[in-house]
Amino acid sequence: MPNLRTIRRRITSVTNIQQVTRAMYMVAAAKMRKAQEAILKDRPYALKLDEIMSRVASQVDQQAHPLVRERELERTTVVVIAADRGLCGSFNSNVIRRGADLVDSYGGDRTEVICVGGKSRDFFTSRGYDVAQEYAGIFGDLNYGYAQAITEDLISRYTSARTDRIEIVCNEFKSALVQEVMETRFLPLLPRPPEADPNFVEYLYEPSKESVWDQLVSRHLAAKVWRTLLESNASEQAARMSAMDNATNNADDMIQELTQLRNKVRQTAITSEITEIVGGADALAG
Repeated sequence: MPNLRTIRRRITSVTNIQQVTRAMYMVAAAKMRKAQEAILKDRPYALKLDEIMSRVASQVDQQAHPLVRERELERTTVVVIAADRGLCGSFNSNVIRRGADLVDSYGGDRTEVICVGGKSRDFFTSRGYDVAQEYAGIFGDLNYGYAQAITEDLISRYTSARTDRIEIVCNEFKSALVQEVMETRFLPLLPRPPEADPNFVEYLYEPSKESVWDQLVSRHLAAKVWRTLLESNASEQAARMSAMDNATNNADDMIQELTQLRNKVRQTAITSEITEIVGGADALAG
């Protein structure tokens, strides 16, 4: 049985860890609320852009655009978006595992990986995957500029025929308790057909429908990457909040168990001392 000093040290250590996990929970909760607000602010723009995209797409020759035309599949690019840090439960392992499975399904020798997030980079580089580009450390100060840079890189790879398909694997934010890993086709672009609208009014295009379509495609792709980064960031904070809450509760349970053990050891020590005193008194009396 451990002595009292060892138990007291363990209680102090676990208490200190509990204070850290509780503070991390509060920080993650604040960041998650901020990330949720960013998603809500982006939603009206994304919905309107999708609506305009589908309308214009129905009136132009889509296959004339290089980002819409499909090619024979020889090379594939998989973008895996994870976090820069750990301590967020299974958030990183789930998305990385799905990304690795997707790369293997296409064939590792014919697939390159673009890693977004430090954990994604660490996993794929350490296991010998073909990592074509990495974007680590962006979630500490996430802004639209990163989405534009990633989008330009992906468009350049597709238009230069370095890849024939681009897939994105990331976590989608459902709620504070639920985050789901999703795979989405990024390129070639598959425009959504427009919904029937009896009140639809024909647009006036300047300088032309084709020119407007060309601008819409690049803006739509950048908005899609930005939305994906926002979803991943919110999912990360939600996962970290849940993980730190569980860690805090587990620390509380451990402190209670150690406290009970400490009391038991103290009681045993006191009983032993009393027995020795009584035994000594009986020996003197005899």
